[in-house]
Amino acid sequence: MTRILLIEDNPGDALIVEEALEEGVHGEVTCVVAETLAEGLDALDAHDIACVLCDLGLPGVQGTDAVGALVDAHPDVPVIVLTGQRGAEVAVEALAAGAQDYIVKAADLDPDALARAIRYAIDRHRIRGELRRANERLSEFAGVVAHDLKAPLAGLVGYLKLASRQAADDTLTMMLDRAGASANELASIIDTLLDFARFSSAGVPERVHMAALTSDLVTAFDPILQQQGGRIVVSDIPDVMADESALRHAMHNLVANALKYAHPERPPMVRIDGAIHGDRVRVSVSDNGLGIPLDAREQVFEMGVQLTPGSPGIGLGLPSVRNVVQANGGQVWVEDGPDGVGTTIVLSLPTPADVQIALDQPHTHR
Repeated sequence: MTRILLIEDNPGDALIVEEALEEGVHGEVTCVVAETLAEGLDALDAHDIACVLCDLGLPGVQGTDAVGALVDAHPDVPVIVLTGQRGAEVAVEALAAGAQDYIVKAADLDPDALARAIRYAIDRHRIRGELRRANERLSEFAGVVAHDLKAPLAGLVGYLKLASRQAADDTLTMMLDRAGASANELASIIDTLLDFARFSSAGVPERVHMAALTSDLVTAFDPILQQQGGRIVVSDIPDVMADESALRHAMHNLVANALKYAHPERPPMVRIDGAIHGDRVRVSVSDNGLGIPLDAREQVFEMGVQLTPGSPGIGLGLPSVRNVVQANGGQVWVEDGPDGVGTTIVLSLPTPADVQIALDQPHTHR
């Protein structure tokens, strides 16, 4: 038995919604009705509720405050708001407060549209919960692996350093130093593998403020840029929907790659740009480095591929970027760099709902 909680203080509107539910939702469904937010919260505590339909005009509650209270009290239950107002502003406020969707109340409320909104809200909420739990399990596994592998390796590095300092023979000292360098390289590889595993599945998508993310990137790479005499130029980039920690990891990899494969005859220049294309934001990271041959632009996203023999790393940088982007519902590809010099990596990522709604609104020119 599926239970839908309807929080609506107007009996006439409540009846319209109940009738639409009965007609549109196939199978056994029970509608639990509450007239106030307090009654709705009590009903959530008392019943196994699959979805909440909440009026935005409840007595004693300001706007979308009811949505926030419901989400805070029961984050495992999706909320759809009911409103008598049309327009992007209401939708933006509802989604920002944590609602999955919004429906405009009307005497001719479409039963199929209501049923579809409920079904999609429940499915989206379930998928997000599964993603969150899977990500938590993966992070826990990564922590165990990090402890089990890195702790003994750190001991090995320490003993090699100690032995090198105490060795009387120059040849033995050289061999111990090389062994220590190899152990440090192995530790770096373990870190890379752990990052690859951690970010191969995205967490819950959220609005990522790209201005803050790119500002942090510039700060992080400033010491390297000063050493190489390079710079990063960042344009205004629209916000995107993604797992922020995973996207930060991907963007860090792209900038690191741009500096790693800088052209030896010119200071590195990295540009980070972004623009809206349809329902997507395209974020590009361009450089003036060595470039990627046309016939290798698909190959570079495969695990273990290194175009420059002997370069540090194990070829997981761009595959990790691909995993992050695809896990967040996006695409990634390679283009020529500016003026045909270097490389441009393009990420196509979902646009936040409020931005897309605003874009979809008709514009009136006066």
